[in-house]
Amino acid sequence: MGCVHVCPTGIDIRDGQQLECIGCGLCIDACDDVMGRLGRPKGLITFETLTNLAASEAAAKPLPPGPARQQCGMQARTHLKVVRPRTLVYAGVLGLVVAVMAGSWALRQTTSLSVLRDRAPNFVRLSDGGVRNGYALKLGDKTRGVESYALVLDAPAGLRLVVQDAALDAQGRPVLTTRPDGITQWRALVTAPPGLHLPENVPVTFRLLDARGRAEVSTASVFMGPKP
Repeated sequence: MGCVHVCPTGIDIRDGQQLECIGCGLCIDACDDVMGRLGRPKGLITFETLTNLAASEAAAKPLPPGPARQQCGMQARTHLKVVRPRTLVYAGVLGLVVAVMAGSWALRQTTSLSVLRDRAPNFVRLSDGGVRNGYALKLGDKTRGVESYALVLDAPAGLRLVVQDAALDAQGRPVLTTRPDGITQWRALVTAPPGLHLPENVPVTFRLLDARGRAEVSTASVFMGPKP
């Protein structure tokens, strides 16, 4: 009764497979412990397939209870083959998934730049006749180190970029510093001087350059102005 006493659902696994069984295996440990103390072979209760159960029952049914019946039933079982076409297919699929995930992690973009243009108002007319657009910049960093990037504006000649509270490098470009594994926010202003004739919508691109001058990430936006 050791297998019954340890069963969380209170079933007698000796009666065969039952719906209440949760497959915890406590009955297996209890039975093997008892069989070991009695000097009998272990494995009377074990994880088994329905095919082996049916074959064992059919082979042992004509024999009376005893060691010969148990031995006959055990010999009728088919031993599990670990390496089978199905396991090879599963291993290949799992390996492919792991490779894809590892490649995605290795090639992931560690820096992101989000640019949101002010919409209320779309632009501001300055006292000297110039036009200014405001942008909210969100710089994300997925690494644990602090990085600094120079912000460059790809736009028609004449437009001037200013980032509030940002230092300038030797070339006069705003320098944005990241926060380890976090997001930093910056306020950028793009100004068109008076007398510069531009369309109502002008495509512009914000680019982050690393210390070597290579583009790390870029984000497109627009510069709004009055109708010509």
